[in-house]
Amino acid sequence: MTNKPILPFLILLFITCFLEQTPAQTPSGDSLRLVLNAYVIPAGLTPADTAYLSLADALCNQYFKDFELDSLRAVSDRALNLFPRFKAAGKELLARLDYYKMRFYRFKGMAYIQSGDYPNALSAYQQYAVQAEKIGSVKDMGNSYTYIGYCHRELEDFNLAYQYAQ
Repeated sequence: MTNKPILPFLILLFITCFLEQTPAQTPSGDSLRLVLNAYVIPAGLTPADTAYLSLADALCNQYFKDFELDSLRAVSDRALNLFPRFKAAGKELLARLDYYKMRFYRFKGMAYIQSGDYPNALSAYQQYAVQAEKIGSVKDMGNSYTYIGYCHRELEDFNLAYQYAQ
């Protein structure tokens, strides 16, 4: 009879000692972060340096999946600060840069909206809308207007929220 109270304790001990612990961060996020942090950013960026933007985009996706909002916002800001440093390039590269810029504004807005910072989210989504219109991405224009309307609703500006919802 005294063995019965010990059995649940032994099972619990076995589970805690021998089951694998889950990592605090995802391995894919860690490896992307390491590569991105090791990347040396030159003073004048060239078309070849868009690899950094591609890595930053992938890392932002991972941070959003992991709900690491501060990291998402930091990587987005760092990438957005690089755009003025790109040297003049052809139309194809400029279109690619505009696409990445649009994505980073979207990520930034997502980080702000998830943390409840609606004024900053609104600003990021307005910049996202400008970039979406610039590259002609109808899907992203619609997404940006939806997010802008949501921000206005949360800021209790219902007339503007209704206009963006149409």
